[in-house]
Amino acid sequence: IELNGIQIDSNSYQISEDKIAFGVSVSYFGHSQVNPYSNKKLSLFVKSGDSLVKILSNYTIENYHGEWDGDCDGGFNETKKSLRMSQEKTNQLYFDFN
Repeated sequence: IELNGIQIDSNSYQISEDKIAFGVSVSYFGHSQVNPYSNKKLSLFVKSGDSLVKILSNYTIENYHGEWDGDCDGGFNETKKSLRMSQEKTNQLYFDFN
């Protein structure tokens, strides 16, 4: 499995009434033909003074994997997720997401 890419997300995430976070996604790829694998994780950051604070760490937004015998028999699984911010706050700091 290799690191396939790092990308700053073009979406912004309204995480509170007055704060916006930005995302960084990291992609991984496996080269096995009989056991394919790919994965994409999202981390969110907010600016705090002169630094960045990570508020979400390595949340899997895409995952694909499978096992195949190289002939005819195999199974594969693919999952894709997205973040949707709600107006509810569990910890009174940032909006929940679902």
